[in-house]
Amino acid sequence: MNLKLADLRSEAKKTIKQEKIRLAIREELFRVFGPPIMVSGNLLDVIKATNEYLDLCEASGKDTRYPVKTNVLLEISKSKSSHARKLAVRLLPERIAVKFINDSEPSVRYSAAKRLSFQQIKEALKRHPGDDQLRSIMKLKKIKLNLKI
Repeated sequence: MNLKLADLRSEAKKTIKQEKIRLAIREELFRVFGPPIMVSGNLLDVIKATNEYLDLCEASGKDTRYPVKTNVLLEISKSKSSHARKLAVRLLPERIAVKFINDSEPSVRYSAAKRLSFQQIKEALKRHPGDDQLRSIMKLKKIKLNLKI
């Protein structure tokens, strides 16, 4: 295994950058949500705990808009983990969250759809006709629209 010094340096820089991003995410989630979501040293567990906390807030009718830094959320949104992308979609500004309506993971699409307008969900349903979660959100949005009129 011949590893050139330049390749080693490049890998080290990449690893350090990834670790700095992980640390920034943990610090930001701790700053905004506090100790209750710091369940372990594993970042994925922290993200899952944050999603569960937001689920509880939604179920109890509490406001789920939190002042999380957008640049940190954008880093989270690049993750391969659907839990991380779901968290990012829930906290990102709506103009950015709309881009996740076509995510490959249904839970991420569902989280994005909850924040979109009836028309945007209708368009997404054309691309994902078998997605029952999108369909149910669209029905709820339609009921809300009918109540406002």
